[in-house]
Amino acid sequence: IKQKMLTSALLCSARTTPKRNHHTKNRLIVDTDVGMDDILAIGALVADSTTRNNIALITTVGGVTSSQFGCQVIQSLFPAITVICGVDKEKARKNHLPVATWLQETRQEIQEMFQIPTKPATKDAPQQQHQQSSSHHSNEDAAAEAILNLLSKSGNDEDEDERFDLLCLGPLSNMAQLLLLAHHNNQQDLLNSKLQSIYIMGGNSQNKKEFNFDMDPEGAVQFLHAMQHKIHFLLTDDHSGPHILPPSFLSKLQEQIKNNHHLEDDNGEANSSTSSKSTHNNIFYKILSKNPKMVCWDTLCVYAYLFPNRVTIQPTRLTMDSQTAQLQVIATLPNAVGSTESPHEDNKEEDDNHNNSTDGDIIDKKDIDGAIEIGDNRHNDANGGRAALSIPLVRPINLLQDSHYFNWIIGHLSSKKKRKE
Repeated sequence: IKQKMLTSALLCSARTTPKRNHHTKNRLIVDTDVGMDDILAIGALVADSTTRNNIALITTVGGVTSSQFGCQVIQSLFPAITVICGVDKEKARKNHLPVATWLQETRQEIQEMFQIPTKPATKDAPQQQHQQSSSHHSNEDAAAEAILNLLSKSGNDEDEDERFDLLCLGPLSNMAQLLLLAHHNNQQDLLNSKLQSIYIMGGNSQNKKEFNFDMDPEGAVQFLHAMQHKIHFLLTDDHSGPHILPPSFLSKLQEQIKNNHHLEDDNGEANSSTSSKSTHNNIFYKILSKNPKMVCWDTLCVYAYLFPNRVTIQPTRLTMDSQTAQLQVIATLPNAVGSTESPHEDNKEEDDNHNNSTDGDIIDKKDIDGAIEIGDNRHNDANGGRAALSIPLVRPINLLQDSHYFNWIIGHLSSKKKRKE
């Protein structure tokens, strides 16, 4: 496989008047492992007047929760949205190891917080909370099939039909399965024409392990290798974790949570229609009062998706370990794209320069074949198994200087006045 060292990007903060993502007119597919930050992120999308009606599909993947339990959670909290249960790598990769304590605690908290019923026990499959052993066997192709069916039904006229954005908030197992199924069905052109932009939360740019990628490193390598030219940004753990929060941010947030303690009395509301504003506030209150640090990770990823002009693009070079999916930045490049311009404008020349692409076709059979080869650990290059990729990375919002993110979070929490997006 030919190695390519291409441009990647770092998105930095900027103090400008917030501008909506130009591509929020696209329909949106969300792939999630349904942690608490995922729930906040999806809740923010549902509450946003621009994206609320554009969410075409949510697929769940095994990660913080199992794919089946995650599907139950999303169906319970957001019943108006189509949800499909997808791949669960935990059973295949770690069935001989105990589930990490923090995962057990998080799953228990989500189940109790939103009163999610567990599957009833069966004679052959005793009930195991949150690992979701049940008599209903999930089809690992179900999420990939649902995505391809959605894309194929959206029309064939390239000038008039719908385009889709893809927001990946968990391990990339469903996405790797999507590549395999598209390859098997000879539908690579469908992905080319229908997927406009991909946004991913995962990885660590300091050559360290990160939960999403570590749950399925093979899937991460496959997907990022094949889809690198479609990725508008990758928000990594080292640029989105709690360490980026200044003490003043958390203290002010906790004060706002106390001011909205009346939401604690909205028992049961989180399981009703999400068109209710009190339900939305209730979800944010329950999660943030339990763990205010959940404003990080996926929540920040959705914010960057909705407000791309809050960030600037600084090209860098990086590599990705072909077996562990660990990332390493090689160098930053001097020419940065200004934050007053959305990086997602419909400007083909600008997009081609940003992605180092020379033609309209982004994916072909060789890309997917190459990704599968790397993912199967048969790739061994001169860099010691490190593949060079073009992946835009996101740097943290400067939360000390920019109050917009804080106000955005508070706007979702408060029920006393109408939120301004």
